[in-house]
Amino acid sequence: MTRSLIGYMNAEDFDSLHIVNAPEWRDIRCFIWEGWQTNVLYTYYIDPAAVSLSRNAKRNVKKGTETGIVIRKSEDIDTFYKLFERTFQNRGMAPPLQKPLFRSIFETFHARGNCELVTAQNQDGEMISGDFYLFDNRRVYRWAAATSHESKASGASFLLLSESIREFKERGYREMNLMTANIPYLAEFTQNFSPSLVPYYGVTKKSAYLKLSSAIMGT
Repeated sequence: MTRSLIGYMNAEDFDSLHIVNAPEWRDIRCFIWEGWQTNVLYTYYIDPAAVSLSRNAKRNVKKGTETGIVIRKSEDIDTFYKLFERTFQNRGMAPPLQKPLFRSIFETFHARGNCELVTAQNQDGEMISGDFYLFDNRRVYRWAAATSHESKASGASFLLLSESIREFKERGYREMNLMTANIPYLAEFTQNFSPSLVPYYGVTKKSAYLKLSSAIMGT
């Protein structure tokens, strides 16, 4: 089936194709045999029932609790997206999704009961951190996260994730995909929750013209 799909994509003569496979799909040899480029990416998995918080995480969870931060579920995608957008802007990047698509994803999966927005709010009721979760029968996916720049030292993000892990454990989930393993500062944060590093694979095919253009431009 995979080789038939590759044959179809080759026949269509696309300029560029990039496919990122789920961690469960480990055998990408069909792509390699057809001359596709490959790359290894990583994600973090945890078992909510077996999480061990680092000393740093415990200290920040305590700090967040003592400063009166409250964890609540929310449907306020507008406020979360502003936080999400600023999180990327503070790193000099554009958000990977525009607001209409982000809202559409939330509304579609939330209506099916497969999506939650969990937020951390300060004593004034202001959203200062948020985690966007998707889930199915197998696992939970921490699909997007954001924290205000001013609240990074408050412990909000640690308390938020810690409380979410506890709740998903109580709901019977035994696996969470926390993402974040490919970006150094995000990986450093997630390592506080004793995750397991899991590889997954991307494959890329470029036309001869695009390869030549990239070589000339040095990209």
